[in-house]
This record gives sequence, C-alpha cells and structure tokens, in this order.
Amino acid sequence: MPEPSLRSRLRAETRPAHERLDASFAGLAEGDPTDYGLFLRMNEACHGAIEPLLAASPLAAARPRSAAGDLHAAALADVEAMRLRRIVPAAFPLAKPTLAQSLGIAYVVEGSKLGARQILRRLRKAADEETDRLPVAFLERAAGGADGFKAFLEMAETLVATRAEQDVAVEAADATFGYFLDVVRRAGAGDERGGRVN
Repeated sequence: MPEPSLRSRLRAETRPAHERLDASFAGLAEGDPTDYGLFLRMNEACHGAIEPLLAASPLAAARPRSAAGDLHAAALADVEAMRLRRIVPAAFPLAKPTLAQSLGIAYVVEGSKLGARQILRRLRKAADEETDRLPVAFLERAAGGADGFKAFLEMAETLVATRAEQDVAVEAADATFGYFLDVVRRAGAGDERGGRVN
C-alpha cells in the first residue's frame, strides 16, 4: 500500500483543528459584523506574528512567493477602518521554523486564501446596507492569491521527501491552526468578540 501523500496527510490530520477554527465564525458568511470583526482581528494578529518568521525561513529561499508576507498590512487596514482593538498574541510557538515546519505553516496561510475567496463571494452575493460597509482589503488581497494553492502543494511534495519530514510539516500545520484558535480565545477572554474601540 503506497504511503499517503503530504497533501492528503495535511488535509486529514489538521481537519479537526481546522473545523474548530471555522466554527468560531458561524455568522461570517452572512456578514455578521461581530464575527467579521473578530475574523479581521485574528488575522491581523496572526499574520503579524507569522509573516516575519516565514520571510526569514528556509522556505523564502526555496519558494519566495509562499514566504512573502502580503496579508498583514491589508488585515491591519481593515481593523483600523472598523476601529477595532488589535489583539496582542502570544509568541508563535515555532520561532525559527525549519523547511518542513515552514511548509506546514505556509499550508495554513496558503489554504486560507481559498476560504477568503469563498467568504468574499458570499459577502458580495448577500450584499446589503450593512455588509456593503464592511472593509474587504484583507479578503481581496487573500482571494487574489488563492489560485496559487495547487502549485504550492505540488512544490511542497518535492521538498518534503521522507515520512519524518512529513510528520514535522503536519505537526507545524496543526500548531498553526492551534495558534489561530488561541488568538480567538484570547480575544474572547479579553473583551467583547467585536473588540470595537469606543
């Protein structure tokens, strides 16, 4: 029986954490401003922590596009446009990721661009007076990179050659989903979900 691919392992073994994260934003697709505000704050905090690490990681040399930090600035612009409090996250657990760890982290970031494209489409389809006022710089920037996910996965398969390296990549991806979840919990414990500045 052939060994499972990195792609299939990443999808299957991170699914529980991925689904828990998605469940944190039940009203997001309908443009609920509270959930949307939390979504933006989470992404601003997490991308602010993760993007510099990927830029300095071995992945930056292997595939610069996957390590390019281009989402934090857009998330910050939306957070400021909605006058939301920024979340101060804990340090990311992988301070100096290896190549395999970097691929696991980037899997979460790159895959989230597909989700951003779906959310943006739903918001536009359900457009009303309230959703029309929501800033979408982050969603637009992320959705613009969604087509690169397949190429990223193909590249990752060539860089992670052994079962042990796959294990490391999967663990890093799961830890990244966990980090996003932790930031959501911190926001909920520290203030109201929306986190609006008075």
